[in-house]
Amino acid sequence: MFDYIHPYANDINPTAKTSDLVLLQIYLQEHGEALTNPAALLGGRRGARLAQSAITDLSSNAKLSRRTAHALKELRAILSLEHVHDEDREEAGFFAIIDPADPVVDEICLLSDGFNDALDRLDLDVLPLSEPDS
Repeated sequence: MFDYIHPYANDINPTAKTSDLVLLQIYLQEHGEALTNPAALLGGRRGARLAQSAITDLSSNAKLSRRTAHALKELRAILSLEHVHDEDREEAGFFAIIDPADPVVDEICLLSDGFNDALDRLDLDVLPLSEPDS
């Protein structure tokens, strides 16, 4: 009797418009590899893993899981430089190495803006981050 699992039990936002998720999937398909590079540059191995995880999960799933939403939020934080002033986080060290005049900075900004635009269409704050899928 209690073995039934609702089909949307693992979805972060089952009411999100499919077209919004498709736009994010398309963006990641087109720019995923390019987005992985700044994720690694600003977040090290963890940043690269988050990017790869989100890209892989979204390329093979039609729904947005909690785990993928968590990875997307963390990736957004890395690309948006949310933690670069916290010396206890490794992002601060990675950020300090980058020369602000380096042309890669402009590329990172453009990729981050496109990624944020695609994410803003989705409501990733429906469920708390403390409940990622197992």
